[in-house]
Parts: sequence; structure tokens; C-alpha cells
Amino acid sequence: MFFKSEEKKSGMKSEVREDAAQTILHERRTGDVMSQIFADFEKNGGYESLSAKGRPLDIKSHDPLGSVLANANVLPAWLTIQHEIRDQIQVVMNQMESGESDELIDKGIIEINIRIRKYNTLVPIPSMQRNVVARDSIVLQYPKWI
Repeated sequence: MFFKSEEKKSGMKSEVREDAAQTILHERRTGDVMSQIFADFEKNGGYESLSAKGRPLDIKSHDPLGSVLANANVLPAWLTIQHEIRDQIQVVMNQMESGESDELIDKGIIEINIRIRKYNTLVPIPSMQRNVVARDSIVLQYPKWI
């Protein structure tokens, strides 16, 4: 709770400050009410009379841009870069196997890591981001790019 003495100290009005305990209690009550509404709906057979019951969801209709790109055979930028990274890693691994110069391999790894950093800024969700590669880890990381 926010008291007048605290209001004078902080300079904030009491209606601006949030009371965490009150917020949590309100969310729990709201959640309980919504749970009860859904339970009543299910108990009264509400889910049985849904118009789309038993039919597969048409996900593409909810993503108009993705549908247009897919129909035009255009990959998103992050996916294009992912394919380029995969191909570059394969080239560097081949260079390592054939005994190419360290300078050429290091240059290839630097270029790959520049692309990985760009890829990480473009992916739609953070969990899709990847670590940069190093000479000793490139073979282990290659499967993540396939």
C-alpha cells in the first residue's frame, strides 16, 4: 500500500503506483472466474456444437504475408541467410579436410560469423538464434544449420 508520507518522499501520486499483492489477487480472482466460465461451457456441451469441430485448422489464412511469400516461392530473409550460412560452413569444412591454408579458413569463419550475427537479428524468436562458430566447433555446429 502507498501512504501519504511515501507520496511526499517519492513525489508520485498513490493511484499511479501499483500494489503487487492487490494485482496478484485480482488476477487470481479473474482467472478463477474465467476457469468457471469455461468449465460451465464445456459441461453444457458448448464445445460439441462448434462449427469447425473435427476439421483441421487453416493456419495460412491467419498469416497473410506468409501465405503470399509462400505462394511466390520467396523465403524470408532470415531463412535465406540460414541457407547461405549452411553452405558456407560446408565450404569451410571441405577446406579444413583438404588442408587449405589457415588464413583462408579463418577468413571463411569470420565471414560465417558476420552472417550469423545478421541472422540472429532477423530471426522471429530469440530461441532460434545461434552461436558463432570457431575452428574447433564448426563441425559440431554444422547440423544445427541443416
